[in-house]
Amino acid sequence: WSVSREEPSASELPLRLSLTGLPGGHSGVEIHQKNGNAIQRLLQEVMRAMHPHETLKLASFSGGSARNVIPSEAHITVWVSESKAATLEATFRDPSMPERIESDLITGGADSVLCGCERLPREATLRPISAELTRSLLTAVGAVPHGVQAWSEVVPGLVETSCNVAVIATAESEVILTCSTRSSRDGAIVEFQAGVRAMLEASGATVTFSDGYPGWPADPDNPLLRKAELSFKEALGHPPNVMAVHAGLECGVFKGKQLALQMISFGPDIRGAHTIHERVLVASIPPFYACLTGLLNVLSAS
Repeated sequence: WSVSREEPSASELPLRLSLTGLPGGHSGVEIHQKNGNAIQRLLQEVMRAMHPHETLKLASFSGGSARNVIPSEAHITVWVSESKAATLEATFRDPSMPERIESDLITGGADSVLCGCERLPREATLRPISAELTRSLLTAVGAVPHGVQAWSEVVPGLVETSCNVAVIATAESEVILTCSTRSSRDGAIVEFQAGVRAMLEASGATVTFSDGYPGWPADPDNPLLRKAELSFKEALGHPPNVMAVHAGLECGVFKGKQLALQMISFGPDIRGAHTIHERVLVASIPPFYACLTGLLNVLSAS
């Protein structure tokens, strides 16, 4: 959104509201879980505290870190009246608010969700944009679908199409929202984007799309998968757990260029992908290596 700013009135003051400590996570593998979206949840809490006809003017909105990460924190600065500031301060300092948010999440321990409220110096805060554009912009951000959009008809329990409302950032003359759409079905992303584009453009936004991963549909009858299953069973001493995941693997790029390629993806166990808690389980590396070398031996002898 291109924005123009106006001088705040003497009765308006800047207030910074924050939501931090949500689980975050991988925007593909964990998009179906109740990890929350800090950008949209913060917006919901702000609007919940506003009466329908009260004036709210946006100064800045920031949240998220990358398009492939579910946002775990967000911050919004608004210009409001003294009475509205007092209401928002009471709301965001109420101990029941983080408890209520945390109760909606599938993960997260005690005190992991934090809500903050801070009055800022007038001279150090971006001037507000109009109340009308604020309303259109925030309504649109809140209306972009986040989460699972369609489930696979081939693999039960597998997400086919999803959208992550990933990053929002503010500059003097613009507010930028970045989303990431994934799908294993060719054409699904274009279909989804067409509907969202119309809604965003109606709010005054300019919408652009960047290149992504081509779809890599699940193929349970892949001959390479059959060979891997037998080889892995010999290396591990038990059958492997074969599954499909909702993630933008490089395999989709290769498949888009060479349709006849047979592909699988496997590796050591990773936990907390795309979060500050990301780690690899060291004990999973030796069996992974055994599976890799065993499969290579089978293929080289074919």
